[in-house]
Amino acid sequence: MLGAYRRGARAMERIDAATAELRPAEIVWLDLHTPSMDEIRWVERAIGIEMPTREEMREIEASSR
Repeated sequence: MLGAYRRGARAMERIDAATAELRPAEIVWLDLHTPSMDEIRWVERAIGIEMPTREEMREIEASSR
C-alpha cells in the first residue's frame, strides 16, 4: 500500500495513491507498506530514484539501515 502525504491547510493530509491523482511536487512524505510493483515503479518515476529490492535490503546489516 502506498500512502502519500501533502501539506494541508492545518495539518498533513493523507492521500491514497490508488484513488487520487498525485503530483510529485506536492508530496512531502511517502509511506510504503508492502507496496505493489506498480506502486514501486510510480515512486521511482516520481522522485527519480531506484528503490532497493527486498533481497538487497536483507543484505544490509540491521545496524546500518
